[in-house]
Amino acid sequence: MWEVPQEVWLTSGIGEGSTRLNAFDKALYSAGVANLNLVKVTSILPAGAKVVDLKLEGRQVDIPFGCLVPAVYTSISSEVPGQQIACGLVVAIPEDQIRNGVIFEVSLIGSAQEAGRILDGMAEEACELRRMERFKVVKAIAECTVENAIASVVAAALMIPQSLQRNRRDSGAG
Repeated sequence: MWEVPQEVWLTSGIGEGSTRLNAFDKALYSAGVANLNLVKVTSILPAGAKVVDLKLEGRQVDIPFGCLVPAVYTSISSEVPGQQIACGLVVAIPEDQIRNGVIFEVSLIGSAQEAGRILDGMAEEACELRRMERFKVVKAIAECTVENAIASVVAAALMIPQSLQRNRRDSGAG
């Protein structure tokens, strides 16, 4: 059985490559998670979990390469020159820390601004369903315009259990 995550790390990235998989890999690399095995999970923020925006806080993913990491993530790729693609996720964090929050994702042909509007609506609807009246939202969004290669964008919320945090401290990693 997996541990309940104590932190949720948000990140996003952009990549271009000769194939969709190479572009996706480069987007993961740009997001700082290319050397992890992301295990896709659904969209519940554990009660009391701390949400950390890695790019905003200037932090890097510092857990062992190859580690299995549960994550909510989304991506989109395109090879159509001039096409704008975007993806993102929103975390709705309840004011009441004993309640769980939600994480929703979107990927689309369009802008980061459009993705942000959709994510806001998704968070509102999910919180209304859960009768969560007071909450704040945090978003991670990536966008790019396809140029000469196949492009990909990715956004991820990594679910970090306490044991991985201990491993970071024990190894001296920052």
